[in-house]
Amino acid sequence: MHRRRDELRLLDVTLLPAHRGRGLGTRLVRALLDEARARGVAVSCEVEHDNHRARALYVALGFRPVFEDPVCTLLSWVAPDDDG
Repeated sequence: MHRRRDELRLLDVTLLPAHRGRGLGTRLVRALLDEARARGVAVSCEVEHDNHRARALYVALGFRPVFEDPVCTLLSWVAPDDDG
């Protein structure tokens, strides 16, 4: 993760195969989203087009695509407005 004044940048989440599918990655990303919410900043990450599992996780957690290139998609998360 890279902390910037106006955003947190998720650089990579890599788990050993024996630890995948147990919710650990989800918990790690949610912890980052909690920090971002507390700081009032966005979170961004890049995911390769063929990494369907990671993309599905990020989208399920509220990330939205903001830019695509031939290799990957830049995703961004902003805390939902609690008024709605």
